[in-house]
Amino acid sequence: MNASKTQNLFSPPQSPALPGLRFRGFAGDDDFARMAELINVCNRADGLDERTTAEEMRNNYTHLDNCDLDRDLLVAEMDGEMIAYTRVWWAEETETERIIAYHIGNLHPEWRRKGIGNAMLAWNQQRLREKVADLDKPKIFRSFFDEGQPGDKALLQQHGYQAERFFFEMKRDLSQPIPEPVLPAGLEIRPVEEAHYRQIWDAKDEAFRDHWGHSPSTEEGYQGWLSSPHFDPSLWQVAWDGDQVAGMILNVIFHNEDEELGRKWGWTDPICVRRPWRRRGLASNLIYASMRLLKEHGREWAALAVDVDNPLKALKLYEDAGYTLHARFETWQKAID
Repeated sequence: MNASKTQNLFSPPQSPALPGLRFRGFAGDDDFARMAELINVCNRADGLDERTTAEEMRNNYTHLDNCDLDRDLLVAEMDGEMIAYTRVWWAEETETERIIAYHIGNLHPEWRRKGIGNAMLAWNQQRLREKVADLDKPKIFRSFFDEGQPGDKALLQQHGYQAERFFFEMKRDLSQPIPEPVLPAGLEIRPVEEAHYRQIWDAKDEAFRDHWGHSPSTEEGYQGWLSSPHFDPSLWQVAWDGDQVAGMILNVIFHNEDEELGRKWGWTDPICVRRPWRRRGLASNLIYASMRLLKEHGREWAALAVDVDNPLKALKLYEDAGYTLHARFETWQKAID
């Protein structure tokens, strides 16, 4: 790519005139640490209890679908220091067969409300229109934000986006009584072996086809899952019916996050049950088994995220298991002309 084309590609159509501000593309491996630190600075400022690391960023960004880091990631620098970045990609939604054009971004709190967010959103939309132009299906822009990010909401509203879906982050005190798990007849939880990984992955993808926003899993997604720094099958609770996976909770502990935040959480997420085994009490008993396991690992709280309008009434299931609201987040959308 020659210099002029590179400049054009990474020049937002509405760039503010701020001395020292420049935009560029992805600069390689060194950017992962810069992006992780930027995310953490933003989350601290916004009161969000989420943290990431360069290792997590590297793994996630090495296994992307429909996203070319050399063309689909934009960085903003002020006097050579990264102050913002944004990334775009697309996926096909299983239920609606729409093309979902996603964009996410982070902007340092000291540089907000100066036109940089507007410029990067304009770049996102321009780049996404180019990426999905040849896909002959209905298309929408989609982004998401936490309740602690009112600036993101205001920016999307300003550009014609509307609320699409609402989610809760919930937690459950593990010092409270946890019922003894009793699986439905004929089912059992077994230790996970390496030979099971692909079958568990495929069963999870099948079960989530009924859920809002699902896109088919890919080989890149599978490889990224296997290489995640938080991949720990010893924490999983997988129920089998003979040689068939009936349901699962792929519990995870984010040790780096807990260390910085001074907490002891375990995530009972994702939770899914395949269609033939639903409405038999399997999900709730996998939750109780997971709670007990996490408590054995020294966790004080179990946490998860849930779609408020989940058609399988997951919210009530979690409330009945003792989970309470911790935080809210939303997805917003806009049709692509």
